[in-house]
Amino acid sequence: MRRRYSPPGKWREIAADFLRGGKWDDTAVRMHAARLIGSQNLARYVGCKGEKAIVEAEYAKNKAIGETTGCNGTLRKYLEAQGITQAAAR
Repeated sequence: MRRRYSPPGKWREIAADFLRGGKWDDTAVRMHAARLIGSQNLARYVGCKGEKAIVEAEYAKNKAIGETTGCNGTLRKYLEAQGITQAAAR
C-alpha cells in the first residue's frame, strides 16, 4: 500500500478540510474511517491517503482476515452494544 505520511491524530483537520456540514467530530471521523477500511486498528494507516482502489483493496483484505478469524463485524457489534444504530453512525 502506497502511503504518504503526515503527523498522527488529524481527525479534526480531516473533518474541517474534507467534510461539510460541521456535524463531524473526531470520534465520528475515526469511526467512519474504521468502517471504510474494515479495521478498528487504524494505527497501521497513519498518514495514509490512499486512492479509492487502494482503500477497497485494504477493505477486502481486512474483511477476508475477519472472516477467517471470526472477527468480522466486531465494530458493528460494538456500536450496537453502545446503542449506536447504523443510521446514527452515518
